[in-house]
Amino acid sequence: MAPNSRSSSVHCTRVRLLLTAVLAALILVACDTGIFTPQPPRDLRIINVMVNTTRATLGEQIVITWDYANADRLSRHQTELVGHYFQTLTQASVTPLALDTRSITFEFAGPLTVVIAAVDESDTWINVVVDILLDPGAFYFSATLATDNIDYPRLGFANGQFRRTIDFSSFLGFYDVGNTGVIDGLETGDLFPGLSTTQAFRALSPLEFESQNFGFVQGIAYPFLDPGFKATAEGIQFRDQTRANAILYGGATAYDGTPITIKTDAGLVEARENVTSSIEVIFIAIDIRMSDAGVPYIADVHIGNLAQNLVVSIFHGIRAPELFQSTLGEWGSFTDVGIWSDPSLLIARGWINGGYIEEDKTDLNNNLQIIGLGLEKILWRMPFYPDTRILDVPTITFE
Repeated sequence: MAPNSRSSSVHCTRVRLLLTAVLAALILVACDTGIFTPQPPRDLRIINVMVNTTRATLGEQIVITWDYANADRLSRHQTELVGHYFQTLTQASVTPLALDTRSITFEFAGPLTVVIAAVDESDTWINVVVDILLDPGAFYFSATLATDNIDYPRLGFANGQFRRTIDFSSFLGFYDVGNTGVIDGLETGDLFPGLSTTQAFRALSPLEFESQNFGFVQGIAYPFLDPGFKATAEGIQFRDQTRANAILYGGATAYDGTPITIKTDAGLVEARENVTSSIEVIFIAIDIRMSDAGVPYIADVHIGNLAQNLVVSIFHGIRAPELFQSTLGEWGSFTDVGIWSDPSLLIARGWINGGYIEEDKTDLNNNLQIIGLGLEKILWRMPFYPDTRILDVPTITFE
């Protein structure tokens, strides 16, 4: 019995070894067929962005730091400072950086947009973009807008968002001295060379075709009072007056991208990453007509993207069907429109709660683009200067 028992034991051992080998083979096959979860891709990413402040005073030092995830994939990187200017957009100081650089420091000279951009070894660009604006102090100009067509006009709506509040850190209010109809301080042509003295400041888009640049025109004159405004209860008194005689103007930059939050000394603020569009100049202009008694009335509101040649206005050039007439202060549940100014203090203050612009436009391929832009709230408190002095105002260049 002993030899047979030993033989049986050896047989069992061989069976166990065989089963173990089969199980091992099955495990290897399972691995080869991808049952195990692979490691995530090691993409280069910009992380831990910190700015000491995004609301600065002139001369203040701005310090920005950041880091990279998977930094071994970094091929090159740079920063770009894009300044806001009255007449255009100045792309200043694109600075290539050493591979180990993770911070920049500069003196704040006025509103600007900062771009941190990097590229990996496959030549794929990534970026983080943040605005550094003036500390508002006693003055401000902001607008909360909602749209159902983020591309017409492009106003810097983030990906997947159809509402935003724009802080126009570059702003100025001015009025016509002597009712000349022209912004006297700009007639020298130094700041706006070659611009018409009869076309409206800042710009209008009287045509509906993008293939014709929307008929984009701009000049240094106070804009004509649109018949739509002159037909209102406030505007009927200006029957014999043809132009607005005061303007509130605000400029900003716009771009797309995905919203993120970054750290500042005061807490978290919003920035954007993976911006794919160019940084563009956008503006808002509010036309005002003063009554003989010095009471200001809002005559029109214009919002535009200068690179796109597209300006949409409450009254001027409306192409909307009769059913969708644009309104000022009568949209949704908002009804308040107001303005207050004190020329002795050189301050303009006011608000618009509600308004709606709807126009028909066509794109480059002649496809209809219906613009529906809601003015949820516009607030301002700004310096208010005679137009003979606007070139003396340091913020006129928005530096």
